[in-house]
Amino acid sequence: MLSFVYRQNNSEGGTLSLHSSIITQNDVASGIALTPGMEYVKIIVKDNGIGFNADHSESIFITFSRLNSKDKYEGTGLGLALCKKIVERHKGFIYADGKEGEGATFTIILPVNEG
Repeated sequence: MLSFVYRQNNSEGGTLSLHSSIITQNDVASGIALTPGMEYVKIIVKDNGIGFNADHSESIFITFSRLNSKDKYEGTGLGLALCKKIVERHKGFIYADGKEGEGATFTIILPVNEG
């Protein structure tokens, strides 16, 4: 199994970690159907930022969806929506999990070779 881990700390105490590995259907959450016999790469991006309520784990991928006011945090609400479109165009999956005040985890699953 191929695996890669990267961690970065910023001056404000924030941490970003990136982990990737080659997976099969047995390695994914239920509800995600991978094509049998194909290899996939699973990329996990995790931070200890502001996080979000887990109830919003699907709505954050909607175009122009924002959980916080523009006064509080920058952004247009396009970033995660674009990520989702790109991942889906490559026949992949993206999902998120978070906890307010503790951070977020984004999981991307992509086929190694498009079939």
